[in-house]
This record gives sequence, structure tokens and C-alpha cells, in this order.
Amino acid sequence: MRRLACVLSTCLAALALAAPAAQADFGIFGFDVAFTDAEGNPERQAGTHPFAMRTELGIDFFEEGG
Repeated sequence: MRRLACVLSTCLAALALAAPAAQADFGIFGFDVAFTDAEGNPERQAGTHPFAMRTELGIDFFEEGG
């Protein structure tokens, strides 16, 4: 009886771990990094010291009921 209970609990644990995860409408749809000089022009020369760094990250999400 004890062996049967152990086998059943192991099977139930395996089923719980193998259950499909819920799908969420969430993700990253864009990413951009730009380095600029003091005048706002793009810095593209290796070894220069940029004045500013701009990072853009687009996050896609779905709000249920709103």
C-alpha cells in the first residue's frame, strides 16, 4: 500500500510540473541604443567619449478589461 501511495504521489507531482504555463500577452517589441555628442549628433567613431546615451525599450502588454 505504501509503495502504491509513493508511485501515485510521484505521478501527480510529475503531472503538476508538466502542466502548461499560462500564456501572457507580454513581450519586448523594440530595443535601441544611441550615443550622441554635445550637439545631439550620433557618435560613431571608436574611442570617442560620447556626451549622452539614449536607450529605448518597447514593452508590449495586454491589460484585461481595460
